[in-house]
Amino acid sequence: MSERAAALADRFEQVNKELIATVGALSDAQWRKGCGNDPRSLGVVAHHVGNSHQAIADMVQASAQGQAGDFPSSEQIDGWNA
Repeated sequence: MSERAAALADRFEQVNKELIATVGALSDAQWRKGCGNDPRSLGVVAHHVGNSHQAIADMVQASAQGQAGDFPSSEQIDGWNA
């Protein structure tokens, strides 16, 4: 694994740990609170991230290992999120 790939993998892991810690510390009221301009609650957004996490982790791992992948385009991801 290249230094850049290792650094990206480390950053991904760090941000994931921060997200887990943040979500784990939310009160019930915060869990139901809106998420900025997004009409979904923090809990719904956290659930979305959790459901997407494995696919994202797989893409990061494949990229870090230099494997070509059939990764979705930004347009496809936007469509899924719509």
